[in-house]
Amino acid sequence: MATAGDLKLKDGVFEHGGANTPGWVSNLGLSLSGGVLSIVDAQGAALTDRNPGFVTVPSTTAGQMVTLKVTVGGSFNDDSNASSHLTNLEFGVVSTANWSTDLPFFINVVNRNNSDIDGADGSSAFFLSRSPNIATTPSSANDIGDTGAISANDTQYVIFIMDDVTVANYTSLPCQMVGAIRMQYLTATKDWTVQALGNNDGIGVTQLTKTFSTLWTMPDGQNGASSAKYLANNGGTAPVFSNNDYVYKIERDGTIEFWTNLSGDGGTDGAGAVNSQMAMPAVYISSFAIVGGDVLLSGPTTSFLGLLQPQASSSLTIITKATVSGTALQSDVETIQNAFFTNGTRLIRSHCRYKAY
Repeated sequence: MATAGDLKLKDGVFEHGGANTPGWVSNLGLSLSGGVLSIVDAQGAALTDRNPGFVTVPSTTAGQMVTLKVTVGGSFNDDSNASSHLTNLEFGVVSTANWSTDLPFFINVVNRNNSDIDGADGSSAFFLSRSPNIATTPSSANDIGDTGAISANDTQYVIFIMDDVTVANYTSLPCQMVGAIRMQYLTATKDWTVQALGNNDGIGVTQLTKTFSTLWTMPDGQNGASSAKYLANNGGTAPVFSNNDYVYKIERDGTIEFWTNLSGDGGTDGAGAVNSQMAMPAVYISSFAIVGGDVLLSGPTTSFLGLLQPQASSSLTIITKATVSGTALQSDVETIQNAFFTNGTRLIRSHCRYKAY
């Protein structure tokens, strides 16, 4: 006996009656060739009406799910192609510094009118996002770009539709994350390059699990940090460390957890009675006044434990003193300054979790 989830043959083509599992996919994969990333079938061939894929997403009727047929998956050109679709779209990173390490991007489906994904303007479509927990597309068309034009806004919250559509028709629609890729940003071209597809990239729950278990490396000079540093000069001079370990994870709920081990005298001393500010992998949600974290710092004359606190409306965190060196705990709190990290021993070892999406 057939069930609602069975594949059925209609007019010589397999169709799906509906799988009530959000993110369920069938016969979908990725292809990267000549700087073009494409949604293809599971073996890398083109999707067609006789070789479709399927994906289950939230219905436009709240509380229900719908399975969409995919006959044209969509694609986009990156910096390796002569005609990139991503030029001048930073997705919120600093355009004057390379993001020279892999940055995860998530592949999503936007459901428009419960329509299939067939490449037509007005149909459902695939899109890229930095957010791992986006439930609906942005409410403003200024936060949506496509292969015809990049978005008017440029933040870590914009999305990029892998087709040429009327973006004003794709606001506030239900969507579903289905896969992930990695890209790097080059300031010389102000553009992104999709990294060679590996075992962690692709479509499906297993590939997403791999992405969320990956430790990503934070590049220097980004998100407010000065060139070749993880701290901002901030009107003085940020110190340089000889060992620069800064890794992070991104979780499904939009939480970022990071660890730093910046240690050793890298040759440039900190200077200036200015607050020490350390870059974060992504901007925190402004409604969260407290970023949970702790830090062990050491300079040439003293060492202490500290707390991490956000700086309002920026991606930087202020390092504040909570306890002073030695065995005696002090009740005073003092903001750490770049001048603390003068010639000799220096260390910033920290761990922090915060909400970014």
